Amino acid sequence: MKIILVLILHKHHLHSVRVFEKKVLTKYLICDTIKIQKRKELKTMITMTMTNHAAIDRLDRLATCVEKLGMSKFILEAKNPNHPGTINCLTSTGIIIVRNATTGVVITGFMATTQKVAAMYHSAGYDRVPPKIFARVQKNCSRYSYLLAM
Repeated sequence: MKIILVLILHKHHLHSVRVFEKKVLTKYLICDTIKIQKRKELKTMITMTMTNHAAIDRLDRLATCVEKLGMSKFILEAKNPNHPGTINCLTSTGIIIVRNATTGVVITGFMATTQKVAAMYHSAGYDRVPPKIFARVQKNCSRYSYLLAM
């Protein structure tokens, strides 16, 4: 059975988080489960299939990161040289989602550091991190340093 994390966003900020253990998950089932009457309200929804580790041990950290930093599209995917078989995915808001390279299942997620982002860009073949991304990650680390300890 799959464990599926559903992040419901409003203007890129976390509205609610739900974890489902369903074989088949549809937008209608989610709406019925979380009591949303108007399906239009569920326009911004991110679903991720997760490992038990991510859903049980790391859900609070990932939800807090999304709540504080916001969630957006992935801007970089890079193989993790320290953990073969995984891919690190960086969002423009400074969250790193670690996925299984074969299945795409989410293993964990955390706030990016400037060192981790530099390593990701280097691993992907870039000479340096784009200034806007570097500044965003620096600001996140300064403002939300407690997220690094989660």
